Amino acid sequence: MLLAVADHVWYDGDDGAEVRVAMTVLALRPANARLVRVDPVERVRGEVAVIEEIRVPRLNADLTAHANVAGAADTPSLTPDLCIRAIKRGGGGFVLVPTRRGRCSSQIPRHREVIHPYRNGKDLTSRPRDVYVIDLGLATEDEAREYPILFDRLRDRVYPERVANRGHRVRATGGGFWNHVANCARHCTGFRAIS
Repeated sequence: MLLAVADHVWYDGDDGAEVRVAMTVLALRPANARLVRVDPVERVRGEVAVIEEIRVPRLNADLTAHANVAGAADTPSLTPDLCIRAIKRGGGGFVLVPTRRGRCSSQIPRHREVIHPYRNGKDLTSRPRDVYVIDLGLATEDEAREYPILFDRLRDRVYPERVANRGHRVRATGGGFWNHVANCARHCTGFRAIS
């Protein structure tokens, strides 16, 4: 659809009957479309007055220019990779306030590689808390030891909490300190973090 006027007054001369019509102009693959609203009462030089003219990429079948809700497809069938839980912080010990982050980074600058701004749903919908998270990704325990201050923090604050809550599971996975969903890491490769 190239042009649509949903409620246009059409008349036959000054003494003829007025009829309301919907006018549409169709074209094969138009570059854009126009939706025109007119005032059915007011006239400008004998013609109806244009109230609004909107240019949009396409018009819907019901002569609207908003999202085509009526033409939306059914929800796709769910697959394991369509929606994933992403990364779940595995304990309060992963979160750092700015002063603690500064101390860790100034003592061992390499720690900056794995400390990132932390935002959860509440941070996005209200005022952010200005906190950071230790993110060791898929690092093994030996690789995590390369960040000694952070490793000690996780060992002292996160590991005991995990043992108390899920001791059998932590021991079964070799004592890892963090939860990370491998699918999320694979799918997020190349994306820039929001900070």
